[in-house]
Amino acid sequence: MSGRSGRRGFDPVGNVIFFGLTQTKISRLLVSDLPNLSGHFPLTTTMVLRSFLLLTQSKNTDYAEKAIKGFLGTSFFCLGKEYLSTQIKHHLYFSIQYLIRENLLTYDGQLLNLAGAVYHLYYTEPSNFAFAVLYKHGVFHEICSNVYENSQYVKDTLMLVLSNLFNVIRLRSDGSLSEAQKKYPSKVVLDPIPKSIQRTLNEHNDRVLRIYSAYIISYAKTLYDPDNKLPLSGSQFPPKSSNLDHLTDQLMQTCVSFTARSPFMAVVSGQGDRFRNVYDLTSHLRSNIFLDANSIPFVETDRYLKNAYLLDFFSHGQENALIKANWIRPGELWQVLKDFSLTLNAICTSLETMDGSDENVLYGFTIVRDEFNEKFKKIWA
Repeated sequence: MSGRSGRRGFDPVGNVIFFGLTQTKISRLLVSDLPNLSGHFPLTTTMVLRSFLLLTQSKNTDYAEKAIKGFLGTSFFCLGKEYLSTQIKHHLYFSIQYLIRENLLTYDGQLLNLAGAVYHLYYTEPSNFAFAVLYKHGVFHEICSNVYENSQYVKDTLMLVLSNLFNVIRLRSDGSLSEAQKKYPSKVVLDPIPKSIQRTLNEHNDRVLRIYSAYIISYAKTLYDPDNKLPLSGSQFPPKSSNLDHLTDQLMQTCVSFTARSPFMAVVSGQGDRFRNVYDLTSHLRSNIFLDANSIPFVETDRYLKNAYLLDFFSHGQENALIKANWIRPGELWQVLKDFSLTLNAICTSLETMDGSDENVLYGFTIVRDEFNEKFKKIWA
């Protein structure tokens, strides 16, 4: 509102009047983030899960089916790129396969227990899948096994894991750590999660890579247009006017076999359709295949330094330390802490409604949520 108040081109200042809102609500509006409006691949794995939730809760009503068909069939993403509608169907199929293999969905489309946590945390994807993976493999059960005897250890460990997964802020790796660290209790650089937990996430990432590599290769086999232009010059090989058919045939007989990878990258890497990681998969495909890394539930936890601001705040609860030592801008401080508070609330709500939820795990997350929210309320009272 404030950005559009006043007459454009006439008024240098515009006035916004808040009516019927509390001072607290007005303060939140003034420091909250502006929404980003941008086009993106319409189908994420969480969106697939939420679509099944809509179908099951509505008992497959005509309205729900038409809404989902309209979303998948007439997406704005496909305007001018109608061929992508076929790719979206392939993406949907393999996303369903992933959800079934991770025990979030049954073969007949019914949601399983952990699906509740995933769709409650839809805005944190792919961290919501990381949470489900760690819960399914008993990581949180092990951490919280002695929550009543050693609650401080449980709180610290849970916060370390959650800080590595949710609301992550990257740090520059140029060694320019703030001098303010000497004056404030903040640690700034977040410790990595324990290696045993990292192995669990790595195994999950390997499964994701296998599933989505198979998806891309399967889809690439349906394409008939050659991808034979060099990426920078745009030159076509072989040139239309050339007489290189014999040479081309010889090269094709000796080259590494590939279907989905860009021909240029296949020649450079010699890897064919063997993708090393998700970034290799999404960056080195044929030009007529679109794959956004954000639409894949791949959980990256160890590629860059992370700001320890959440763990620091949980430890000392000081607003000034986060601003001076952790470099959190004052205008963003309320928002980032509030976002994590909402994440903790969503996790606890999911565990409370989950059938057969472990009582120790629920209690562990509850005391983390209550302590974090208490410190949050003190600085924003």
